[in-house]
Amino acid sequence: MNKLFLTSLLFYCASSFAQFNNMIVFGDSLSDGGNFPESQKIWIDDSKSKTLSNAVPQFYVPFSNPVDTSSPAFLFTWPTLNSAMLEKQAPIENNPNPRKYRSISWPQFFLNMAEISHLIKSSVISPSNLLNTRKIPAHFSFNYAWGYAMSTENCVNPYYQPSKFCDAQSIYLARKKYKNNPSAENYKHIEVPGLFKQMTLFINDVRANKVSVDKNTVYVFWTGGNDLIVAVIALYHHWNPLPLLKFILGFTSDNILKNVSILHYSLPKEKRPNTVYVFNLFNPELTPGFRAHTVMAAVGNFAVICHNFWLKLDSKIFNFFSRSKIIVVPVYQWYKNSSENKYFKAHLGEACQMKGGNYTNPMVIPKSNCAGYLFWNSVHPAAPMNVFEAHQFFKKLISDKTT
Repeated sequence: MNKLFLTSLLFYCASSFAQFNNMIVFGDSLSDGGNFPESQKIWIDDSKSKTLSNAVPQFYVPFSNPVDTSSPAFLFTWPTLNSAMLEKQAPIENNPNPRKYRSISWPQFFLNMAEISHLIKSSVISPSNLLNTRKIPAHFSFNYAWGYAMSTENCVNPYYQPSKFCDAQSIYLARKKYKNNPSAENYKHIEVPGLFKQMTLFINDVRANKVSVDKNTVYVFWTGGNDLIVAVIALYHHWNPLPLLKFILGFTSDNILKNVSILHYSLPKEKRPNTVYVFNLFNPELTPGFRAHTVMAAVGNFAVICHNFWLKLDSKIFNFFSRSKIIVVPVYQWYKNSSENKYFKAHLGEACQMKGGNYTNPMVIPKSNCAGYLFWNSVHPAAPMNVFEAHQFFKKLISDKTT
C-alpha cells in the first residue's frame, strides 16, 4: 500500500492543477481537529479493567493515535504542525511531563498533500474554537467538527443529552470551564454543537470576517456516526426502535442536505461553491467497538447502508435544482477495500490503543505509529487509515477538477 501511495502521490504532485484557497470541515469526532477538549484521563474508570470499552475516546484529540513524525514507518512527508494554530494539549494524569506528540486528523494529512503538490498555499487548519481566543489569518482552513456532535440542531453534552440553549459564547465558556477544572460535573456540561449549530457558527464567523471563503473553498461534511450510536443505544438498552427507524428512513441524510442548502443561501452569490463534498459512513462492523456485538454490528451496517442510499438519492435530487452540486464521497467503499488489504488484515477488528504498544507515556510512544491497524480505538481510525483516507480524497478532488 505504501508503494502505491507514494507512486500515486508523486504522479499527482508532478502535474499542474487549479488551486483552491482553503477548506472548511463540518462533522464529528472522525474529523475533529481539536474542538472537543482533550482528556487528561486514559481510562473512564480507573478502578475497572483496562479494556477497550473503558478507554477514554478523547485521550488524544484529534481522535486518533499520537504519531512520531521522526519515524520512517510511512513513505511520505509528515505534516509540519503549527502549534500556534492548534489547541494546547492537556497533560496526562499523574505524569508531570508534557505531551511530546500529537495525533493528526485526516484533514491535516489532506492539506499537507495539497500543499506539497501546490494545490493550496497553506496547509494550516485550525479548530474553529480558537477563533474565540486567537487572531488567526482568515484565509487559513478551519475545522468546525466536534467530537460527539450529531447532525441535529442545537447542542448535546458528551452523553448525547440535549442542551436547553447554546450559542457561541456558552459553547466557549462551557469548554473553558472544563479545561480549567476537568471534573465529571464540568464534563457533562460541555456543549457540543450539532451540525446546524456548527453551520451557524461558521456563517457568523464569515460575516464577522474571522473566516474568509470564496467559490474555490473546499467544503466537507462528514457526520451521522453519533446519530447511529444514539439509535443503537436506544434500541439495545431501552428497546426504543424510533431513533434507529428515523436513521434508516433518511432523517440524518436530510439534516446534512439542509445544511448544504443553508451554506449555499447564506453566502453571497460570488462566494458560493460549485461543489460540496459529503462523506458517506463506513461499515461499523469493521470497528473494534461494534465488532464485539455481532447483532448490533449487523444492525448498524444495515442502517448505514440505508443512510448512504438516502444520501446518494437526496444528493441527486438536490443537484437537479441547485447550482452548487453535492459530491458524495465513497468512504464506505474505501474502508471495505482497506479491510480486505493485506496491510490491515492481520489486525482487523483490533484497536491499536490496546494491541499496538504503550501510548500512555507522554514522552515515548511506539515508532510504528499504529502501522497495520485500521482503528486506533473503538470507532476512530488510526493514523494509517487517516493517511489513506486523505490520499483517496486528494485523488478524488483532483479527478473532479480535471473532468
